[in-house]
Amino acid sequence: MSERNEAIPDETLALILGISATEIRRILHVMHRAGLVGLVRESTDQYRYEYKWFINKEFIRKFLIQHINNVASKLMHRINTLGSTTLYICPTCFRGYTLDEAYEYDFKCPR
Repeated sequence: MSERNEAIPDETLALILGISATEIRRILHVMHRAGLVGLVRESTDQYRYEYKWFINKEFIRKFLIQHINNVASKLMHRINTLGSTTLYICPTCFRGYTLDEAYEYDFKCPR
């Protein structure tokens, strides 16, 4: 959908991906509830509607910006909390320890 940059019917997506239309609809509805895809309804004749799906790029962009800002905020908080404290990162569990704790554990993973 992203490559075509247009709204595509679920039947067409099912053919492109080689899976059943029921399965693709289930996936699209989950993605729609998460806000990743949008839905437009077009009238093909008096009694029939065709539903077309598209990638919600604006939602994804806002989500990524918010996530990046949250991570940056946590990192800044962590840097400000540590101050000039030397931090040892355990290569086994990837947990951070102060240098005093690292000496106490003899630079071996306590976990």
